[in-house]
Amino acid sequence: MNTDRQRSHDQRLDGRTALVTGAGRNLGRAIALALADGGASVMIGVREDLAAGKAVAAEIEAMGAKSAVSAGELADAAYCRRLVNDTEVELGPVDIIVHAAAIRPHRAFLDISEDDWNAVMAINCSAAFHMTQAALPSMVERGFGRVIALGGTAPGHAGLKHSHISVSKAGVEALVKEIALEFGRYGITANVVSPGPMNTTRRSTSKPITRESLERLPVPRLGEPEEIGYACRFLASEAASYITGQTLRVSGGLEL
Repeated sequence: MNTDRQRSHDQRLDGRTALVTGAGRNLGRAIALALADGGASVMIGVREDLAAGKAVAAEIEAMGAKSAVSAGELADAAYCRRLVNDTEVELGPVDIIVHAAAIRPHRAFLDISEDDWNAVMAINCSAAFHMTQAALPSMVERGFGRVIALGGTAPGHAGLKHSHISVSKAGVEALVKEIALEFGRYGITANVVSPGPMNTTRRSTSKPITRESLERLPVPRLGEPEEIGYACRFLASEAASYITGQTLRVSGGLEL
């Protein structure tokens, strides 16, 4: 195997800088740790829980990787752009963005207020636009970039009391495809990772999935956050350089 071919299959991320939102816990934390384990420096983006972010940063630094933490409101477009700039100042030019932050306030359709709608769209979808737009010029200049977003649990399917959430996730998938189409020629890929039912604290504090529901899955168990982290690490690596505009469903076959 020649050197170029070896590099194209390399899943190491040494020398790369990643920015992960929603990284204080659950899937975002697992993604940040997986990228750091691959050798990347990681900016931990959290909304309010700075202590949780610092705990993840400490885990990363214990691996021998660099990390930094930023807390702020992703509904604020100015903060989204500043987060990209802060990452560049603290850790270096952003090579990898993972949009893992999301809010999921369940509301019946007629109970969704304008504030509910706007908040979900701002954090789940618009933040991805603002941050990626801020990072792309440097990615284009350097000829490398990875944009990864977490999609909905069941893409293409409606969810009871999920209207605004489903629309926001559909918007993210459309955004990722547009980025993939426009920027692939510059060495930039954009993909979605769509989790199935996951073993997270969010799952334990919301409506629990039943054993009967799990038994209907081809892989009859909850997914582990680390499995989402591994998927994101793969898509961020040179091994996935020919994959763009796709949705990778890490779901135990839920959509089947």
